[in-house]
Amino acid sequence: MLFDFQTQKWIEADKGNIGWLEFTRDGQYLYFADSSGDGSVKRLHLSDLKLEKPINLKGIALVGYYNAWFAPAPDNSVMMLRNAGTHDVYALDWEEP
Repeated sequence: MLFDFQTQKWIEADKGNIGWLEFTRDGQYLYFADSSGDGSVKRLHLSDLKLEKPINLKGIALVGYYNAWFAPAPDNSVMMLRNAGTHDVYALDWEEP
């Protein structure tokens, strides 16, 4: 549920088992996890309340606090943790000028 301060009314954005609400840095979108069904990450465009489902989590083994974590990146793409096992461990050497 979202509260519209101009109209002083509640708006139902979506139904389901919703959690992990995250706003984008520019405040244009609200991302959230919907664990009902196969699970997905959804985003709500706040200016027109258009609901999109950019990511389906079917078949993805997630990790993190309560077995899932995600957040919008600065470019509004989605960052997530997934359980890749010990065979997919990488290291990165970063050299700054």
